[in-house]
Amino acid sequence: MQKLTRPTKLNGIDVILLESRPDYEHLKEILFTMGSNASNIRKSSPTSADDPVKVLVDHVFPVKGIGMVLLGLVTSGIVRAGEMYDLAPVQNKVILRSIQKFDRDFKEAFVGDRVGLALKGLKSPDLDRNTVFCSLNSMKKADHATGILFVSPFYKPQNPTGQISPEDTRNYHLVADLAISPIKLLGGDSISPGKFGTLDIKVEKPLAHDAQGLRGIVADFGPFTKKLRIVGYFQQTM
Repeated sequence: MQKLTRPTKLNGIDVILLESRPDYEHLKEILFTMGSNASNIRKSSPTSADDPVKVLVDHVFPVKGIGMVLLGLVTSGIVRAGEMYDLAPVQNKVILRSIQKFDRDFKEAFVGDRVGLALKGLKSPDLDRNTVFCSLNSMKKADHATGILFVSPFYKPQNPTGQISPEDTRNYHLVADLAISPIKLLGGDSISPGKFGTLDIKVEKPLAHDAQGLRGIVADFGPFTKKLRIVGYFQQTM
């Protein structure tokens, strides 16, 4: 193995042979130590403690006797059971009843944790991947935005002008984190591939964003014609 890895970037890496039961026990100890060290780093990180909570939601389902449960990934802040949070952009103020990680209850969750969140006080049934679990008043709702669009030099607009412009009737989508919404181009510049320009867009399904504004990938999900589907990157100007 060392001979194989010597000419690569893996040169000098530790190689653990798994030949007997003690070898597997040794590997478990190494993994446990690595996990503990990573957890301690997350807990002691000042950015994790000070930043507002943000959990990207990818599944929502009811559990009998518990209520609505969200599954997602903590990307910012420290999540604490018993505190009040928002579900942007659909509802403000829900109470986090409990936190689960790998079917075990915890009082806190940190950046990088995959969590299940049981909620209390949920009123809106319209929860999906466009929902962001977050600190109170930390995110805003956007149904339209003005910002800068960079069009990928590899994307070929499917219109006679070869540009992305408000006159373009093609349907586009904005992908922001896990959320996605159709958008309409209302006004602004005509932008050629490889160039920047300003566009005013309407977000058909309102999305949540933080203080940095609405941002994400603009995609073309039209009929597949062996073309690049990534149009470019949009950043709202605040």
